Amino acid sequence: MDIFTENKYSRKIQTINQGGKEITIEHLLPVIGTSDLNQRKKIIEERLYDIFIKYEDIMPDTLDK
Repeated sequence: MDIFTENKYSRKIQTINQGGKEITIEHLLPVIGTSDLNQRKKIIEERLYDIFIKYEDIMPDTLDK
């Protein structure tokens, strides 16, 4: 299972009046377990590390500050 594909969502519907018109806003948030959340965080950190390392050789003076 790909941890970035999530099928369960928390749904919140809100209706507001703006300028005499009724607008319905639907908020969908993925429901993520603690272990999946930690795994996602680790993968994102690893990918960001790879990106920063890639540019370290190009701009060594700016990364030391």
